[in-house]
Amino acid sequence: MSYLDSLTQSEISVSTETLNAPGEGSVLQFRLTCEGAWQITADHSWVMVSPESGSSASARKVDVVVSVNTSDVQRKGSLTITSG
Repeated sequence: MSYLDSLTQSEISVSTETLNAPGEGSVLQFRLTCEGAWQITADHSWVMVSPESGSSASARKVDVVVSVNTSDVQRKGSLTITSG
């Protein structure tokens, strides 16, 4: 399951563009750098991020929590990262 899809702007950078979680759920991480304030939103309720927003020019670790997949259907979701 891939679920990281950032809205790329010149002042945002992420350490990876794709994360894959097993069906039993997982906590994954990536690093985010942004020159100003930023916010992350997920497109499904089974994906949660922490922190959801910030305002630091230094790299920040972001945790992505993916809940257990209780169906046989593979899931795919996206995170949208915005700044400003």
